[in-house]
Amino acid sequence: MLFYVPTDWHLLRSGSAPLLLVAEKKWRKKQAIMITLDMASKKKAKQALNQKVIETGKRLAAENNMPLHVCFALALSPILQDLGIIDKSKALKAAKRKYIPKIQAMFADDNIDQDNIHIKTGYADKVVPSVASDIGAALVIMGSVGRKGLKAKILGNTAESVLTLLKTDVMIIQP
Repeated sequence: MLFYVPTDWHLLRSGSAPLLLVAEKKWRKKQAIMITLDMASKKKAKQALNQKVIETGKRLAAENNMPLHVCFALALSPILQDLGIIDKSKALKAAKRKYIPKIQAMFADDNIDQDNIHIKTGYADKVVPSVASDIGAALVIMGSVGRKGLKAKILGNTAESVLTLLKTDVMIIQP
């Protein structure tokens, strides 16, 4: 079928409550919780969703006595990198200078160790599973506004792409 979508994707697109997907095969080397943030978006809805993800992550990390990690994927065009228009290392350094203080400010009075903030270049569907594997995340919490309708069927959404590579439990928070 051309437009087949697994059941969990239907739940992602139509649900309004947080959705916990439990992985069959897990890599749990360590016990950590990782949240993903979309720091590049200026949309108020995504900024509010980032805050919901942070609050959920802080609460679950505290309740389970686990360290909390933050992941942000800085998407850079591979074509612009190949043409030498974008320098990946300079863009990453600039992003860290810009976003680490913003992330720390979003945590307000609850400090987050700078070593637990992971900003990597690449698309989220590759960066998030890679960082989660590196830190041995027991749970990844991410927000999803999700595309709906024909756009969703053709393009999918980031949360769906990430799910295909993660080998850990995932909680999806929706606005």
